[in-house]
Amino acid sequence: VLRAETDLTVEWTDNVNLTSGNGSTSAPAASDMIITPTIGMSALVPISNLNTLRFRASVGYIKYLRNSNLDRSNIVVDSGSGSNSGISFDMLVDNLRVNFHDRFSVQNDLVNVGTVSGVAQLPRFNNTIGVQALWDLNAVIITVGYDHLNFITLGPPKTTQGDVQQNQDRLNYSTDQFSASATYKIGPAILGGIEGTASYTRYPNFDTADYTNFSIGPTLEVQLTHLTHISASGGLKFYTVPNGGAPAAVSLDSTPAPVTGNGTRPGYYANLTVTHRLNRFYSDSLSAGHTDDATSLSGRSQTDFVRYSSTWQISRRFAIGPGLFFEHVNQDTSSAFGGATPQSFQRYGCTL
Repeated sequence: VLRAETDLTVEWTDNVNLTSGNGSTSAPAASDMIITPTIGMSALVPISNLNTLRFRASVGYIKYLRNSNLDRSNIVVDSGSGSNSGISFDMLVDNLRVNFHDRFSVQNDLVNVGTVSGVAQLPRFNNTIGVQALWDLNAVIITVGYDHLNFITLGPPKTTQGDVQQNQDRLNYSTDQFSASATYKIGPAILGGIEGTASYTRYPNFDTADYTNFSIGPTLEVQLTHLTHISASGGLKFYTVPNGGAPAAVSLDSTPAPVTGNGTRPGYYANLTVTHRLNRFYSDSLSAGHTDDATSLSGRSQTDFVRYSSTWQISRRFAIGPGLFFEHVNQDTSSAFGGATPQSFQRYGCTL
């Protein structure tokens, strides 16, 4: 089965350069309308009754209406974010399902990354290759997986004023992550379990930013009614780095970014999602939670979020999907692109 698809998104932001507004970043705040047309292709090849090969990829171009200098080399490639995106091969043996996958993307936009960076774009390549095995024992479902992620910059960061720092290869990193979960069928409509991950992130050009991350916590899924589904998860996250501090943002100059976090203080993650189908025309989803992450762009940061999305099927061929989101972010360390102190900021908007 081969399928071609096209997509067009239009986005407006009041802060292309992701500045804090207090003068700590070099590029001034600037608003813009961003248009992204894409064309994609997906394929599904049944190798046998039990084994399936899937492929999906799209190519697009980002156009800035007010800051046309950001249009340079602005091709984007995306394989999607779902389990069947990129290249995916499913193999079923009795009650054991094994999935081999490779998800890849070439991106420029930083608007949705969630960090006060002072830049508008960073050309970069992401690739995640891994394997996941699910063992269904009826009452208990066990899942284990391994993924290897590569983050590679493809050029210097850009602002609406032009290129900035040239040491972008310091942002390159790789992550090896192991994950496992066990889910128990408590009742006909209730699943409860425990999940955990362990990962190691290495920066080949800035080894003082290397860190190890562990997380563990419970999960719960409830089919409240045949139209309402609730899922919840949460737990602790632990970070350790070679020097005993907290994960730091990678610095693009000769001076490392300050380690201003609270040592190896554990963080936490939490997520509650309610999915509801009102009728055959309208369905929606509401999520709220907290994340604790460490990245090369912002060091360690915590995010509280609320997100609402919906789908209104007006006719068989036409649907609209309004949504809202709000994020409050606290950065424990300064940005990789500048700024002497950690930042706290809000990001909010609506989608259609």
